[in-house]
Amino acid sequence: MPTITSPGNYAWVNTAKVTLAGTADAGAVVELFDDGVSVGTTTVSALGSWSRQVPAADGAHLYTAAATGLGGTSKQSAMRVVQVDTTAPSAPVIISPSEGTTTGTTFTVSGTAEAGSTIELYEDGSSRGTIAASNATWTRTLSGVSAGTHTYSARATDIAGNVSTMSIARSLRVG
Repeated sequence: MPTITSPGNYAWVNTAKVTLAGTADAGAVVELFDDGVSVGTTTVSALGSWSRQVPAADGAHLYTAAATGLGGTSKQSAMRVVQVDTTAPSAPVIISPSEGTTTGTTFTVSGTAEAGSTIELYEDGSSRGTIAASNATWTRTLSGVSAGTHTYSARATDIAGNVSTMSIARSLRVG
């Protein structure tokens, strides 16, 4: 019986083609199924490994594999669930502080973004770190910011690795 080894079970991918890989008896022909529908075949190498790229629309996919060799057709492998998401999240929105605000050298920047995404906050084009957007909100306290005018922007990366465009920048005066 073949085994699907990649991608990981419950993995998220951000391409419209998923590369499935696994193991089976050398020389066998592996047929791949997406929710019970055949999506292609591949031949197992002499080392017992196989790989095949299959088309995949956005959404959940339930992959299994069956091998045909000298002993006939095997039972289907254990199911592998893969979530496909090819859509980038919307750009995050910086809510606070307001444009043009004067702050001290320690202040909090907060905003909204796609729930579950990771936000990277930028100060004058340089990263100030990442923040998890739980419940579609995020907050980062910055300290030791030098006096002067600084521009802040943010970008979101979703669980599948899709990256948003940069947010609308906010200019703040520190000092």
